[in-house]
Amino acid sequence: MAGYHSIQLLNCKNKAYTAHNHYYAMEYKKKRQHHSVDPLSREFNQQLRFWETVIQRVLALHTTAEEKRILRYCTETGYANYREIDYIAKTDGALTFCEIKLKQCAKIQQTPSGFEQLSTSLDIAQLASLANHGVLVTVNLASLFGNACLIPADDLVELKDIDLSLTKTTAGIDILYIDIKQIIPFAKVHNIITQDHIDELVESYHDYLNPMRRLQTQSNLPLNNPFQALRQHTMQ
Repeated sequence: MAGYHSIQLLNCKNKAYTAHNHYYAMEYKKKRQHHSVDPLSREFNQQLRFWETVIQRVLALHTTAEEKRILRYCTETGYANYREIDYIAKTDGALTFCEIKLKQCAKIQQTPSGFEQLSTSLDIAQLASLANHGVLVTVNLASLFGNACLIPADDLVELKDIDLSLTKTTAGIDILYIDIKQIIPFAKVHNIITQDHIDELVESYHDYLNPMRRLQTQSNLPLNNPFQALRQHTMQ
């Protein structure tokens, strides 16, 4: 970490950042141009990205959001690197980095998904005294999909608990698990989502899980043998 310099936060629309993303998007397309794409998997992932923005908007109604969410830093070679922070809360001049993960069926882990990513971002930010506190929020979608919840009720938090955690100024990372049904009523009241958005997510999940569910079976298939069809007609 000591080799990093020129550390700063940038707006998501920063030209250097968007150009960087465009370049790597084109490189990725070149590498994947001969690979087939699962449209149902792509649709489900698009739904998850939309719901990540829902969580961001909900958090922004509870805390003051920092608009500059791109952590830029340079290596010893001078090459610029970028890390997008899902959400950054501002409290009394201090910043809290927040990583958001949406899981089909979340469970408590010693090192949850997103922890290493958030930890690295904080380590870099601390070099420039930008932030020293982080919150990892794992949103459990199991109840929405009709799956059993693998997290004990006592380990699930409410929105107010996330609010308190985001306003901390102490060093370290808080790991929080919340059920999506804690978020949906609030998001509905504030016109962030509608029932259609919920239905689309659920349908997308079941399509992704079982691609054959959309195929319609025909009970009365037409006869493919003309002589058999003629014989049936004459018998009538």
